[in-house]
Amino acid sequence: MLTNRVAYLINEKGVDPFSILAITFTNKAANEMKERIAALVAFDVSRMAISTFHSMCAKFLRFDADKIGYERNFSIYDTDDCLTVVKRVLEAKNIDTKQARRFLSHISSIKNSGAKLSPEEYAEEAAGLDPSWGIWSPSTGNTAIACAGKTPWILTTCSSICCGC
Repeated sequence: MLTNRVAYLINEKGVDPFSILAITFTNKAANEMKERIAALVAFDVSRMAISTFHSMCAKFLRFDADKIGYERNFSIYDTDDCLTVVKRVLEAKNIDTKQARRFLSHISSIKNSGAKLSPEEYAEEAAGLDPSWGIWSPSTGNTAIACAGKTPWILTTCSSICCGC
């Protein structure tokens, strides 16, 4: 078991606990791992790197966020968060919110295609798409779905909302 291995490395081999990275998939498993390791070592494990994959990767991103053009206080949206944001934008633009999943699917397709367009460049390309989607075009000023690098954006005429889904 992983917890026994970590305890062995600390207790028997003298490995510095801060040089150990223990990763798991869920918050529940990470908390259980901390509890089990704490019961096996004479050391406060609260500051050890015991985490989920997502949490640890977010820490790495925050540490060097400035190097990729972000601030350290960025937010990561899950699918439900993205759906909420898309629905709010659609409501604000008087577009049927039942289309929200369709918009999210389109955003996902754009991201998966590797498109590296600015929101404005995407809006230009999207001008010929299905008007029932409410895709922005310079002549109508409606809602746009755009993708800047790997980050999709839902643009309204008055604000930009990042939906990193």
